[in-house]
Amino acid sequence: MKAQFERIQHPDDASWRFFLRELDTLPFEWHYHPEYELTLTVNSQGERYIGDHIEAYQSGDLVLLGPNLPHSWASQTPGQAGPHRVYVLWFHQAWVDGLARQFPEFASLAPWLDRSRRGLAWSHKLASDLEPLFEQLPGASAARRLTLLLDILIALQEEAPRTLASARFHGETLAEPAQRELSPILDSL
Repeated sequence: MKAQFERIQHPDDASWRFFLRELDTLPFEWHYHPEYELTLTVNSQGERYIGDHIEAYQSGDLVLLGPNLPHSWASQTPGQAGPHRVYVLWFHQAWVDGLARQFPEFASLAPWLDRSRRGLAWSHKLASDLEPLFEQLPGASAARRLTLLLDILIALQEEAPRTLASARFHGETLAEPAQRELSPILDSL
């Protein structure tokens, strides 16, 4: 199965995009896009697919995906306490570069953002600690959302994340052998 390109529309009043996805189930939608994607999934469990990595996830799944990395989540059961909620934050490489250029305090983001090209996951403990910040995003003004995003990015640097996709996986150009390996698995879903 070939990953589908997803076009992310950025709002006129913000330099990045936030979206709260609330669904009865999370369908398998294998896709990629040029933006970084920071995702917190709550009230959900199922399987997470990042590049050539497949793993069970549960509520409190906090993941950062680099540009053009194919990915999807697929829930196995309806949410236990209402809909599955996915907080999705998208931002471009140019946004990251500008942030580091204007504010040297954020230059330390570069190494782990580079590692995110294979996908990064943080602990459920950190996800739980950060969930109140994510919960503020839907009702916040564009300016407040920006400060919340910066607070989240700062907090992510306090813990070493786990890399997901293998070193041989390259999301920028999905290698034909990797695609052949994944296709039978993904087609069976």
